[in-house]
Amino acid sequence: MGVALRVLHFISGLGPGGAEHMLVRLVENTPELNHHVLSLTGPGELSPALEAAGAVLLEGRKREGLWNTFLLQTAKAVRTVQPNVIQGWMYHGNLASLFAVRTRSKQPLVWNIRQQVPIAQTAKLHQQAAIRLQARGSRFADAIIYNSSAAACGHEAIGFKPAKRRLIPNGFDTNIFRPDSEARRSVRNELGLSDDTLAIGLVARFDPWKNHAAFFSVCARLLESRDDLVFVLAGKDMTANNPHVNSLVSRIPSRNLRLLGDRRDVPRIVCGLDIATNVSLGEGFPNAVGEAMSCAKFCVATPVGATPTLIENCGLIASGTDEAEIYLALLRAVDMGHDQRDAVGKAARVRIQNHFSIQAVAQQYAELYRELV
Repeated sequence: MGVALRVLHFISGLGPGGAEHMLVRLVENTPELNHHVLSLTGPGELSPALEAAGAVLLEGRKREGLWNTFLLQTAKAVRTVQPNVIQGWMYHGNLASLFAVRTRSKQPLVWNIRQQVPIAQTAKLHQQAAIRLQARGSRFADAIIYNSSAAACGHEAIGFKPAKRRLIPNGFDTNIFRPDSEARRSVRNELGLSDDTLAIGLVARFDPWKNHAAFFSVCARLLESRDDLVFVLAGKDMTANNPHVNSLVSRIPSRNLRLLGDRRDVPRIVCGLDIATNVSLGEGFPNAVGEAMSCAKFCVATPVGATPTLIENCGLIASGTDEAEIYLALLRAVDMGHDQRDAVGKAARVRIQNHFSIQAVAQQYAELYRELV
């Protein structure tokens, strides 16, 4: 066996986001690679998990901000690690990796883009600038990993080089996200839900991109004809302390609403649901949907990114992202019997096991790295 490849990852932070969790799972499932990670904003909640998986964490400079970190840390990281491959994650991580290659390194450069191009009203100015810079610099990347063809097409339409495209879907740990009857009982006891209460969940941070305004309007409409529904929401800033959330839920009685905020026990929370939803205006490859499917939950989602490919016939896809379109899809799911939803949920788990296991997806990354070296 030869010397293990050294992969240097640049990522904007190590908080509990989808890309960050994917990086942890990649490290856990490719022990044959030597992973080094530079978080541009310093340590985060997932730092211990990365270290436990075997990654070497390099020092970032959180106090100096992202752009100073680009200038001060990238070249030093390349000199220290001497990587065989440089991997950027998300827009700022990709920019940092580009700076490293252009100034200090000739190693293969791989970018990772995990969402559709943000629409103008949901993207911050610094994010829009980062996207424009990457479009111009994409000729320097040896490969650009997208987790859906929709994400690839959207970015290529604004200047990213089509020849660099590589499609690798998200992967899911079906041992962590799995049906668990005891977890279901525990969660429903915690939330005060009876066995016959229909729990509809949305796991997503509070963000315009996640379309909570439309979701809460749909909730209010559903309650006009069904008072046995409870809506369970988890994610960063999804609490009653958020004034924006409070204004959106004003039409929903408190007995029909559970705002849980940012939770570290998402697999357990999902087990307590009857229907899982994702109503985003845009996605690359929706982790929340795949995780719910892995837990054998019936899913209702908007037709964005790779969502239709992921769900296929194992759930319901709304015809669009508008309130009326989401309402019709969710109403159909609510009106289904428990047995029908349960059968579809079981088929959804089998689909994840057969096509989107984290082990198979991680090996696609490893194979790409070996191909480029």
